[in-house]
Amino acid sequence: MVFPNYGRSKGMPVSGAAMGDLEFYANGARRTLNDPGKQRFHDKERQLLAAIEAEIARQGGGGGGDDDGPPPPGDGDAPPPGDEDAPF
Repeated sequence: MVFPNYGRSKGMPVSGAAMGDLEFYANGARRTLNDPGKQRFHDKERQLLAAIEAEIARQGGGGGGDDDGPPPPGDGDAPPPGDEDAPF
């Protein structure tokens, strides 16, 4: 299964996609399914949403996708720099 022809991951496989992309396309599929005027697309959107939800579950429900940004700071990490470190 591949993503539809819109967004930054258009035409790319659902399997292995970044969590942010999975959530983006899942939200789009849900909007389409909630729109009675787009009923002719509902079967395809249900299949896409099922594939996306399966991939989200496979990846652990959002706990560690590889394109979600930096990990949150841990106990041993230094705090982020403050304004006093600004060069001007």
